[in-house]
This record gives sequence, structure tokens and C-alpha cells, in this order.
Amino acid sequence: MRSLDFALFNWINATPATPHALISIATLITHGLPALTVVVLALAAVLNPAWRRPVLLVALSMVLTWAGATLVRWGMPMPRPGQLGMGHQWIEHALSPGFPSMHASCMFAAAMALVWGRCWPLALPSLVAAVLVAWSRPFLGVHFPMDVAGGFVLGSVVSWIVCWGARHIGVAQRRG
Repeated sequence: MRSLDFALFNWINATPATPHALISIATLITHGLPALTVVVLALAAVLNPAWRRPVLLVALSMVLTWAGATLVRWGMPMPRPGQLGMGHQWIEHALSPGFPSMHASCMFAAAMALVWGRCWPLALPSLVAAVLVAWSRPFLGVHFPMDVAGGFVLGSVVSWIVCWGARHIGVAQRRG
């Protein structure tokens, strides 16, 4: 499995021959889209009362996913490509454990909480943003593909648990 991860990384990672404009776009995506996503979701919650509950579930999903990713990194400290001398790293990054990708984990937690909550006007753009951020991490050399795949799984599972719990707590409250 690790050899497949390395091969995929080498295929995705930008090289010195990659157009600088594409590296700049990926850098903007990796640094800007997570913050933009949070701002847009906060504004959506302020401007549309119907979106307040889904955005609250997104926030809870992201916080719990961040905590879960931190625990996984502590328990299974997997190296980043730069720590193994692999590929080209196009942005500065600490050499902390890389599995799962914190960026991918939290972006997929946000997007999938909106999917599980059936908030489609916010879910679809959030999914696109999550996929773009997930692509940018190995492209820029700071994560292996399995790091972002692990982020997808962790963010999806945590957000599903949060949404399932919120739905069942709401049903119990209506019955009580």
C-alpha cells in the first residue's frame, strides 16, 4: 500500500517543470479556500436562519474532526514526503506527522456535514472546495495521497456521527 501511495505522490506532486501559475493557484487554494469556506458558512448562517443549524453542525464536525486528527497523529506519527526526502515541497510546512491531513480532514468534515444535513446549496460548493484542497496538498508536496484520503474518511465519519446524533437528539426531544 505504501508503494502505491509513493507512486501516486510522485505522479501528483508538482515538479520544477510545472508551470509556476499552477503552483500559485494550488498555493492560493491550500491557504485561501479553508478560510474562505469558514467565512462563507458564517455569513450564510447570519443571512439565512434556515442554514444556522447546518452551519452549527459543520462547526461541531470540524472541531471534533480536528481533535480526532490530532489524536491519530499523536498515536500514529506518519512522516510527510519532505521528511523522507521525496518530491518537491512548494510551500513551507512544519515536519509534524502528516496522517491524516488536517486540511483535508476539516474541509471534508464541513462538506460532508452539509451533505448529511441535505443542505445542498452549501454542500456542493463545499465539496468542490474540499476536493481542491485535498488535491493541493500532495501537489504542493506536503502530504501523501493517503494522508488526504484518511482526511476524507475521518471528516466524513465524524460529520456523519455528529449529524446522526443531532437528528436522534432532535427526535428524542420532540417525543419527550
